[in-house]
Amino acid sequence: MTESLDTPTIPDAFNPAAAPARIDLNALENVLTLDSIISGARLPERTVRICTRGDLIGQLDDVEGRLEELVDDDGEPIVDDEALGDQSEVVKLTIRAFALRTEIAKHTIPLRVRAMGSSKWKVFVETWQDTKTGTFKDGMSDALIIAASISPVIPDQPSLDRFRDAFSHSQTNAVFQAAFVANTTSGLDIPKLPPFLAGQKHEGRS
Repeated sequence: MTESLDTPTIPDAFNPAAAPARIDLNALENVLTLDSIISGARLPERTVRICTRGDLIGQLDDVEGRLEELVDDDGEPIVDDEALGDQSEVVKLTIRAFALRTEIAKHTIPLRVRAMGSSKWKVFVETWQDTKTGTFKDGMSDALIIAASISPVIPDQPSLDRFRDAFSHSQTNAVFQAAFVANTTSGLDIPKLPPFLAGQKHEGRS
């Protein structure tokens, strides 16, 4: 007598009878309305980090400058100094440099700027660009910082003047550069596809 075998079970993934209903692509496209896209949009932002204790940076420069005089080309302490152990000037300066870097980090603050919408940026450019030379007029950098700053907000020229008095030209210019980049070259940062997928991303398209 021949022994009967049980009928194997077919997983749902391979069973046509259990396949899900076909997706309605037209209905899916209708979900992405202009209003839903706009409501979820966020303008590009950039952050600049500024140290409020520039004097500490000067002290660190002094310490690191002295360290460079006490080590060889490979960064190793000179023999006479190394023999002093914990009393080595190199050791003391290294500890001091670490403490200064920690203090500088504590006094470094983030300043965030945000791009304008396309329409506002167009008006801004028309206001500040010299139509004859194509260059920007004097005062444009201040106007851009005021328009773009969001954290902290720099609301007007007197506030920006106070900011300029407290920080160096290079620090203020870094805020301007971030605002300019946000308005002219920023977009959504989309991660690159892995190499094995990059070659397939256009597959199946006519």
